[in-house]
Amino acid sequence: MKDIYVADINDFYKYDLIEKIRSKMRKRILIVWMKTLGDGNRIKYLETSKFKEYNPILFESLKNIIDNNKRKIEEIQNIQSLECCKFINNNLYITNNKKERENYFFEVSKLLKDVDLVFFDPDNGIAPNNKKKKNVYLYWDEINEIWNKNIDLLIYQSYRHEKNFIENIVNCCKKELKMANVFPFKTKYALFILILRKYDDNIINEIKENWKKINQIGEEI
Repeated sequence: MKDIYVADINDFYKYDLIEKIRSKMRKRILIVWMKTLGDGNRIKYLETSKFKEYNPILFESLKNIIDNNKRKIEEIQNIQSLECCKFINNNLYITNNKKERENYFFEVSKLLKDVDLVFFDPDNGIAPNNKKKKNVYLYWDEINEIWNKNIDLLIYQSYRHEKNFIENIVNCCKKELKMANVFPFKTKYALFILILRKYDDNIINEIKENWKKINQIGEEI
């Protein structure tokens, strides 16, 4: 996640989904941004009234960030519907340095008390391999470290140019994580992977129906 990505369309998607998970599943959530340096855009959605109608409070919160030129990750902490979430220190960056990366995840571990679900927001999502670690990816040993503490997961995932990518990443999650129930929430820009040990069918179906509505709006942009 980068400061310049703040309040883009993926932020609307991700924080709306987090709102639904928190309120309907009663999850205590830790948001781990995995902050890096760089640039971005994708704010045309703010010109679309249907997004405002779908979630007016979130829409106005993100629009105010853009209008006031405050594209900083720490501004997300001021969104009313996220007030109950915990957040990793926004001054911490994830880097390619091994020791610094270990220190970053040590800081994550210190925040896990009373947390039911961790949202990871790496630039590119889960790494396609376990070679030398790069700051744009999240790796399976890091994911398992959280999963093995009986904590559920939500992970941002960029699309990769491979056949049946969504099916493959879902199967990979099931293979790597014991007793994992995996629910992919897709948009035309990215994928959000919800990984749960236990779940209520009715709640999952309700969240999926809401997701269909927001996706239909997004397809019009």
